[in-house]
Amino acid sequence: MTGIAISLILLLQSFWREQYVPAARRQRFVAIALGLEAHEYLGLPSQYYSDQNGTPLYSWRYRIAPYVHSYKRQTHFEVPWSHADNFEWRDVRHPYWVKSWGDGWGNGEIDNLTDVFAVTGTGTGFGSGGEVGANRLRNLPANLILVVQLKKNGVDWMQPGDFSVDMGNLNKRLAEQIPSQGGFHVIFADLTVWRLSSDTPPTVLRKFMTIELAESHERALLKPWQDDP
Repeated sequence: MTGIAISLILLLQSFWREQYVPAARRQRFVAIALGLEAHEYLGLPSQYYSDQNGTPLYSWRYRIAPYVHSYKRQTHFEVPWSHADNFEWRDVRHPYWVKSWGDGWGNGEIDNLTDVFAVTGTGTGFGSGGEVGANRLRNLPANLILVVQLKKNGVDWMQPGDFSVDMGNLNKRLAEQIPSQGGFHVIFADLTVWRLSSDTPPTVLRKFMTIELAESHERALLKPWQDDP
């Protein structure tokens, strides 16, 4: 087999990996990226990043994207996510942040709307502000949920937008946003990934979304709803 043929096969394999990423695997990649970012900057990424006037520019997902994706593109953290300079990132498929990509050949649903959301708000790992380094992973309870997979709600993966515990009716909002079938994944502060069934009670799940509650509950409480990855 010629060198050109081998190169083409490797390129195709890389393309296939970027287009078709099993749900559990993509969440593990996100967990690893969170860990790398936290190690480099001594804390979790900000839930969003702002300009000098306080205007949100882009999400934590875009911030850690270079750790996740195999391709190399120039990041432009100085401009909004929707700016033309970020076109290279917006114009490609992102299977680590977006659940459905049709059949991979232009058929079916294709969009950049994410189903990967940080748990934010008062007393959470990401907090309610977005101060970089506000919470170091090693100081957080291992059972704390940092990231949860929910239904798409119109948020582009690069765009600021996550799941806040401060917005009221938390049980109702979780019940509405947990996928109705197929289960969903959560990433804990120790960077382990669990797949939970779609019938996980919101009243149980919320016990692991704030630091105070996660410190007083064992993860075994979620075990009855843990699915195979």
